[in-house]
Amino acid sequence: MAGSSPRHMRPSTNQRAGGPSIERDAKRGGAESYSFDMFQTEDSDKGVSSRRRKKKRHVGRVIAVIVAALVVTLGVSGALLARSALAVKNDAQAAVSLAQGVKDRIAAGNFSSLSSDLQHLDELCKNMQSEVDGPLWQAATFIPVYGSDIGAVRTLVGVMSDVSSNVLVPMANGLSEAPDGGLFSDGTVNVPVVTAAVSALASGSDSLRAANDQVQSIGETHISQLTDIVDALKDGLPTIADLADTCENIAPVFPQMLGADGQTRSYLIVAENNAEIRSLGGFSGAAGILTVTDGAISLEGFESTQTLAAAGGPTSQIQISAEEMQLFQPDGETLNYTAGDSFFIPDFPRGAQLTQTIWAINHNGQMVDGVIAVDPVFLQYLLGVVGGVTASDGTQVDGTNAAKVLLSDVYWHYPTEGKVQDAVFASVASATFDRLVSDMNGVDLSALMDAVGRGASEGRLLIWMQNEDEQAAVRSVGVDGSLPTNPADPQTGVYVNNYSYSKLDWYLDLNVQRGDAVKNADGTASYDMTATLTNTMTADQAASLPAYVRAHAGNVGAAQEKLRLYLYAPAGGSISNVSYSGGGMVEGTHNGLQVMYTDVLMNPGESYNVTYTVTVPAEGANQDLEVRVTPTAQGVREGAA
Repeated sequence: MAGSSPRHMRPSTNQRAGGPSIERDAKRGGAESYSFDMFQTEDSDKGVSSRRRKKKRHVGRVIAVIVAALVVTLGVSGALLARSALAVKNDAQAAVSLAQGVKDRIAAGNFSSLSSDLQHLDELCKNMQSEVDGPLWQAATFIPVYGSDIGAVRTLVGVMSDVSSNVLVPMANGLSEAPDGGLFSDGTVNVPVVTAAVSALASGSDSLRAANDQVQSIGETHISQLTDIVDALKDGLPTIADLADTCENIAPVFPQMLGADGQTRSYLIVAENNAEIRSLGGFSGAAGILTVTDGAISLEGFESTQTLAAAGGPTSQIQISAEEMQLFQPDGETLNYTAGDSFFIPDFPRGAQLTQTIWAINHNGQMVDGVIAVDPVFLQYLLGVVGGVTASDGTQVDGTNAAKVLLSDVYWHYPTEGKVQDAVFASVASATFDRLVSDMNGVDLSALMDAVGRGASEGRLLIWMQNEDEQAAVRSVGVDGSLPTNPADPQTGVYVNNYSYSKLDWYLDLNVQRGDAVKNADGTASYDMTATLTNTMTADQAASLPAYVRAHAGNVGAAQEKLRLYLYAPAGGSISNVSYSGGGMVEGTHNGLQVMYTDVLMNPGESYNVTYTVTVPAEGANQDLEVRVTPTAQGVREGAA
């Protein structure tokens, strides 16, 4: 585009979302490899009813098999226990049917009968728990083979009862006081309803975490239908527990962020361009204002890259530190002139404030309440949920091609027309959010949550809030994109910036591997790391590159990448044993963190790698080292999206 130019991932089973982050790519030889690459809604009523019948059959079959085993194994006591099991079966089937009706009423925004329905559900759960807590059920857990299945049923019933009493009933009580209506309607968030749901999940976070722990502790089961239920819960409960934790963090500030009580909040939405890579993702290619008043969302048109050319050049309102000059300004000052370079710095709060300042200078001092950065890969994830849009040039853009259209195709189709490139980019960003806002009531919320969670975990969704309490909530969720400050929560970073001022980074791969922790005698822990950069462009592509894609820095070939690679140590930690295939690396500091960096020149087909050791201080030695990486476009380029 004309003038245009992560977050976290813990290598663990339950990755927390939030972000620049990296997505686990593979696990080989003990190393973790990273690269960027509640209710389901069926496509038809038939699919829904079929699934409901299947779920009920599963419940019945599980209990029936247990009944048969009990009668054969325990005789008279088994018959008594079988009678109890049949009572549990009947209550379980009634609970499943009632829960489905509750879900449908919530989806329809009909809250008037929720409280009584969920009180009934709670009674059913208590009845079941009373049965399975009896001595006959406890003794039956010692039956050979099927005893573990009986134990699993007891655990599941206990989980159902606890979640019903401590999460669902309070949620129903809260929603029953809210006016009827869906969560979203005509571009408006139903603030009382959403607030009630968030508050209920927040208050139930302890119960949901405990439920997840109990379900994860269930061992081997032998009845296939029971195993299916346990496996589904083991997969799904961590997400719900994480959602409850998120609600707990944001509940106190969520209403004001939605413009409750008549206030108007404004947020600057910034669309990054990964084809010209920046530490946080990409050059800021377009930006627009989103306002919210009492939940009513309005989006103004997106504008192309913000510079201060019309305002007289660099501003004294932005002071560039000596560290920032050394690390991020090799060709002179730009941070105080163009928002396109604000994300050179891998600290989103700083980059967002730079962007906000330049926007305000260009818009009569307009200050925003927050800055939200997204990239075309994240837009593609969203379009996969809300449906396709039409770009300003008529191109159909959807969940299969958005990143390719915006990061590659537009430059080949309009090789010298920068304004057209900008217009296409801005139109897709604007249309995606318009589509999301206008169609929110019909969106599959589960799929939307998945898309947002994926984007956040990969560092493709970053948020900064002006209000300190709101920023603390954003930080706790993990989408703040800030540099680490806590030695007890170790995070290392691998970032890259484009200084060829090109659009070559559609072809860039950045892959990072982290080895296993090795405990040291002084209580610290060390990890072997490898970072690899690759220019995947072919000779044929290099020979026909559009002018706008080519490198524009001096003394650099047209298809040659000129990058700066940064390795960040954890807070209180260090980097050592550095071996770089291109030569040496320079040591610096940034906000108290050790930084190793080097400039990389890569021709098409070339790769460079660096191996090194990250040492975590003793305070964080028992925690997994989180690895944060600049999000690239390689996953969608290779078809992973």
